[in-house]
Amino acid sequence: MIDTLAIAHALVDAGLEQRPAEAIARAIRNGQGDTASKDFVRAEIGKLRADMTQQNNTLLRWIMGLGLGAIAGVLAQLVFQILQQ
Repeated sequence: MIDTLAIAHALVDAGLEQRPAEAIARAIRNGQGDTASKDFVRAEIGKLRADMTQQNNTLLRWIMGLGLGAIAGVLAQLVFQILQQ
């Protein structure tokens, strides 16, 4: 975290008046917070994407399994009909 008090003191020591120095220090602190927030949001979006990918893969496995089961059922029925003739 940024020490805004130290920044403000350094600006005053460099010849800037107190109020502008404090305003600059606050702006720097707020800008740092925005960057941290953006990084947090990006990380959360990355987690959501990973979760969605995992759910999509699970869903595709179920669909493939059901499809193969249906095909096996139709083939078994055809074989059964052929054997009865």
